[in-house]
Amino acid sequence: TRLLTDIMGGDIAVQSTPGVGSTFIVTLMLSRIDTPSLAPVAARRVRGYAGARKTLMVVDDDPTHRGLISDLLTPLGFHVVEAHSGSDCLVLLPQCSCDAFLLDVSMPGMNGWQLAAALRANAVIEPIIMVSADAREGQHQPHNTREQPRWHDDYLAKPVRQTLLLEKLGNLLQLQWLHDPAVESAGASATAAE
Repeated sequence: TRLLTDIMGGDIAVQSTPGVGSTFIVTLMLSRIDTPSLAPVAARRVRGYAGARKTLMVVDDDPTHRGLISDLLTPLGFHVVEAHSGSDCLVLLPQCSCDAFLLDVSMPGMNGWQLAAALRANAVIEPIIMVSADAREGQHQPHNTREQPRWHDDYLAKPVRQTLLLEKLGNLLQLQWLHDPAVESAGASATAAE
């Protein structure tokens, strides 16, 4: 929770009294909603995808971030290879055939942009998604000019939202998602029974 609040530019504090209880206070900078709207109808949950299993390499110096993405994708049928640095990724590259790469932008030593350039220099044509806690960084690639190709295919801001991650992977890998069957609400079932 502290990691997520830090990533979102917020703060978390705790007040605790032994034998009485604890109060956790989370402060976040969020945009204001002027006109509340009804909650959208819940989308059907993705349970996997059709076709051959895909291998993804997640490169991030923070094991928590790597583990989070792995925990999101492994149950859906992806094989996730984790690398803790750009140099680790390049060492693992000949050992696995990856279908896509998720690269953290800010890593010590070789950063994500440098790693993306190194992957392309190693003839990697598979999709590269850049991942950064700096949402303002957006689609920016340092020193990108007309003569220099764009090394990445897409961009995600941390904290990574599963729906957005799946949308980007689905588009880049042309996946056909498999969904859990729609569950009728109790009210709809009662109406149908009458």
